[in-house]
Amino acid sequence: MVRSSLIRPGASGATNGRASDAAATEAWEEAGVTGIVGPVLGNYEYEKVIGRGSRKQTFLRCNVAVHALQVTALSKSYPECKQRRRKWFSPEKAAQLVDEPQLAALLLDAVEPVACAGQKTA
Repeated sequence: MVRSSLIRPGASGATNGRASDAAATEAWEEAGVTGIVGPVLGNYEYEKVIGRGSRKQTFLRCNVAVHALQVTALSKSYPECKQRRRKWFSPEKAAQLVDEPQLAALLLDAVEPVACAGQKTA
């Protein structure tokens, strides 16, 4: 069964730097978004599936810091543009689409985003 879900940029901590730098890198790689990283809005935990569908499938507990990002530019070409489709949502709609209840709660507490570069929220 193929399932589509809302994917939000999420850093694995591979930058060996600040969490805000990792958040900015992931926003660029996964959505072609650049901007000014703001404060941490909150944290949530989820289980990442490693080796999905294989005999060695395992779960890794991840703690994620969610940062605000003031979008300053969008790019049509970015590292994962062939794997992902960028779409804007209001925090309320995004909260309905994510699988993690803690993330949904953070989104509902977020400030309404300002449309950037002619983009509208869904």
